[in-house]
Amino acid sequence: MSLSLDRKSFIDILTEGQGDIGGVMQPPPSGLWGMPQDLLRTVPGYDPDVRKRRDDARALMQKAGYGPDKRLAVTVSTRNLAPYRDPAVILIDQLKEIYGTGEGEFNIVHNICCDADGWVYVADRENHRVQVFDGNGKFQSQWQNLHRPCGLCMPYGHQPIFYVGEVGPAAAVSRDIPNLGPRVSIVDHQGKLIGRFGETPAGIELGKFLAPHGLAVDSRGDVYVGEVSWTAWPQIYPDTPRPDHIRSLQKFEKVG
Repeated sequence: MSLSLDRKSFIDILTEGQGDIGGVMQPPPSGLWGMPQDLLRTVPGYDPDVRKRRDDARALMQKAGYGPDKRLAVTVSTRNLAPYRDPAVILIDQLKEIYGTGEGEFNIVHNICCDADGWVYVADRENHRVQVFDGNGKFQSQWQNLHRPCGLCMPYGHQPIFYVGEVGPAAAVSRDIPNLGPRVSIVDHQGKLIGRFGETPAGIELGKFLAPHGLAVDSRGDVYVGEVSWTAWPQIYPDTPRPDHIRSLQKFEKVG
């Protein structure tokens, strides 16, 4: 399934481009891992066009009775070791594109906010989204232009803006990829991006974050960002000893 959904990302990321495309173990005389190329081309979802493959996958899911309003609940289990965990992370991201992550389902609820109109906003961290519910708990919408949202803060009122603390990649294969965080994003009440601050990748220099987990905004509009720097250090810098003192709180003053 994983290779059919987006085989290129699996081969490029996990084996540095040296992997063999495969689906079954062929008996002799083939004696090779994987199907012959002419047979692989007949497999649904194998087309080199990623968008087309995902459209094919959605069509198969819809034929089985699943869709945007009825998503398939999937549990991915793996050993907590990088060679097993990293493929699982990529697979989960790909499955979300074909109705595999249900509305109203969560993978680590990290923060919750409620506005003056009764809407409930939930930072669904490992699903890389914020889910929005009405006052009765009915799913309404989701914001997906985020990466592992943790901190969630808003000035109380009608149709507020939101400050979202996003932590960076946890997997070693994506740790240094730019534009994934850690950072703070500012969005409107519909999840539309207004602005971002925090240079990537992670760091202790001015303007950077290690792991923004908690946020607060005062009456002047100044933003306070709390970070779990001590815990995050070994994940971000596994080969560097942790300093005795690491910054865990930053203040950003509103200007203009």
